[in-house]
Amino acid sequence: DKEPKDLVHEDFLRYRDHLLKEKGLKSSTAWIKFIAINGFLKFLAAKNRKFKNPMDFKKLSLVPPKKDKGYYTVLSEKEAKALLKKPDRRTLIGKRDYAVLRLMLTYGLRAGEICKLRYQDVETERVNGQQKLWIRDRKGRIGRRADTDIILNGKALEAFDDWMNSSQIRFDAPTPLFAGFIWDAQTGGLVINYRRLRKNKPITVKTVENIVNRYVKKAGIDRGDQVISPHALRHTAFTMLAKAGIKLV
Repeated sequence: DKEPKDLVHEDFLRYRDHLLKEKGLKSSTAWIKFIAINGFLKFLAAKNRKFKNPMDFKKLSLVPPKKDKGYYTVLSEKEAKALLKKPDRRTLIGKRDYAVLRLMLTYGLRAGEICKLRYQDVETERVNGQQKLWIRDRKGRIGRRADTDIILNGKALEAFDDWMNSSQIRFDAPTPLFAGFIWDAQTGGLVINYRRLRKNKPITVKTVENIVNRYVKKAGIDRGDQVISPHALRHTAFTMLAKAGIKLV
């Protein structure tokens, strides 16, 4: 029952003890909750210079959750090519999945950034056969999440065009670029989930994770107990860019 400006660090210590001792949560679970609270308090501090974040996060002594094994994995060029060969590009869902994998392996986009892409982020005018796509609300420090543009060209642009032109979706400004699919009993196959699309609801991070997992298995990429996550594709993209002599800022 306090306003944010009236909170003191001891309030967060009591809440931590409540979560751990009374609720029986793991320290890593409580850590996630406090990350969210700390982010909100940082947001308030960025909006109002008079407000000072009352939480000293380090003094909470919480244990962060472990990264999934495979989070920092980098695929070889051979494995990346094998992964890209697995979507069946004769099908609509295969075209979508191939475009998603191409964007991630070419430009290092995060799963969340893929999900947030909307038609309004695409610049309709092309220059020299290239198209600009804006990545917005990027992960980073509060107030420093600058929009970033990537230049679609080559095979990435071909994959993007193939999905966009084949989907027959009527794209408006807020329409997500990548649609979800559902099983249709009448046709006995997967079809675009138009109900979700009409509400401008994008695919989820879980959907992107499932896309990556599905084709990693089909490509026969086995790293033992390591899970090849979407973030592993991001590391792979930047590694290949660095090897090609492209400066990473």
